[in-house]
Amino acid sequence: MSHAETSFGIIPFQKREGTWWVLLVLQHAGHWSFPKGRGLPGEEPMEAARRELKEETNLEIDHYLVTFPITERYRFQREGEWIDKTVLLFSASVQGQVKCQEEEIEEARWVTLDRALELLSFEDAKVTLRAAIRHLD
Repeated sequence: MSHAETSFGIIPFQKREGTWWVLLVLQHAGHWSFPKGRGLPGEEPMEAARRELKEETNLEIDHYLVTFPITERYRFQREGEWIDKTVLLFSASVQGQVKCQEEEIEEARWVTLDRALELLSFEDAKVTLRAAIRHLD
């Protein structure tokens, strides 16, 4: 038996002294990823992604780098049930001071793009980051 879930998130970038940095979050489950979560009823994907970014990291979107999402799809087991997960991630330049939502995030870390590719726990996330990098100037 399985069921489908959809989450929405932001790939948060900042450009500092000509170099792009990305914020990764360490989930309590022990994996590095991007800030994301489920939408609320009636919430549009970009709106859900923006809200989740704010809730989990306290960051705000300065501007979107592209207006279409990068989609991740994967399957995993939770408590013996298969979950077919779809995650819509939007690339954005962000601003603000990071403050982690302790209930969901163990740590948040600004890293260079190369370091992010080393830290990200899952290959799907690495593919997503590579796709997002293509849209950076």
